[in-house]
Amino acid sequence: KEVESLNRAFKMHWGKRSRLSKDWEMEIWAFFKGRVPKATAKMKVVVTSYRKRLLDTDNLAGGCKGLRDALVRLGLIVQDSPKWCEFVYQQKQEGIRNLTMIEIEEVVSEKRACDIPGVDPSVHPDRDRMASNGGVGL
Repeated sequence: KEVESLNRAFKMHWGKRSRLSKDWEMEIWAFFKGRVPKATAKMKVVVTSYRKRLLDTDNLAGGCKGLRDALVRLGLIVQDSPKWCEFVYQQKQEGIRNLTMIEIEEVVSEKRACDIPGVDPSVHPDRDRMASNGGVGL
């Protein structure tokens, strides 16, 4: 599925913009076959847009509003506020077709990675597992 540019989304009727968000929700729900994992912690979402023609950075980020809303409705992120989610937007030029890849992973802080007093999280035996746990790609 392709992310619409913010410029195109602004020119749409509000009902069509709402439909785009619902379409994202259905695509993501189908990817998980209806078993969408629920977020309970801060998440990092990396949106990579593969496009024939690149957009301005703000155009890409603004065009992802419907996607962000769909992630919240599905529970993949608690909220789309900075307290609960970090968003990273990237785009790559590709001449074949337009598509979007979404990667979601839990943000693991050093404090949370190891709650045991006196133990350095950088040498914790489960450090690698904790850092990579929860990654999802669409």
